[in-house]
Amino acid sequence: MTIQHNARLAEPLDDKAVADYLEQHPDFFQRHPSLTESLQVPHECGEAVSLLHYQGQLLRERQRRLEHRMEELLQVARENDHLAERMQRLTLELLDAPDLDDTLDTVAAGLRTHFGADFVAMRLRAPGYTGHRAEFHNAEDPGFALFREVFRTQRPRCGHFHQGQRQFLFGDSGERVQSMAVVPLQHEGVTGLLAIGSLDADRYHASQGTVFLRNLGDLVSHAVAARV
Repeated sequence: MTIQHNARLAEPLDDKAVADYLEQHPDFFQRHPSLTESLQVPHECGEAVSLLHYQGQLLRERQRRLEHRMEELLQVARENDHLAERMQRLTLELLDAPDLDDTLDTVAAGLRTHFGADFVAMRLRAPGYTGHRAEFHNAEDPGFALFREVFRTQRPRCGHFHQGQRQFLFGDSGERVQSMAVVPLQHEGVTGLLAIGSLDADRYHASQGTVFLRNLGDLVSHAVAARV
């Protein structure tokens, strides 16, 4: 038994055994600090560096990644602050709008002025409306059926839309719209769509967040319904 045991101890360890041991004993190099200077680790430039130096490089790279991520988060926070300020400005302007005409004009002008929209359109249905604004369409207008999925989910949709959809929302200007966001509107009998179009094909895309657009839809829906 002793001979067999000593024979096993004499067998060289394979890489996996060494790796498993170090994983199970993460304090190994703390107990043997001299090894961090004598071990050599291949460097990406072809040089061999000490384990201590290699660990230092890893820590510096990790620090750079964390700093970059922090800057990204700060940038998002700054953008959200600016977005909130612009949303508040539009909200106050809508509160000041005395009637339906001013409300509809304020939505379009506010999105262009405060949010840089290239195109803005609304297509609305309201059983009690008797005016002549172009935004209001017959409830049976087949154009609404082109956005059946938006109405079904009651969620904004961003990206590229086919020509028929762009034509219904923007008329002749639809040919110039390269990407757009479509927001469902619904409040107290008023239903419809708010569309924001861009000349930039990448401005609106399917993977972007829609929290702002949902809040915008609620704001516009309530403002319009209160004045119909």
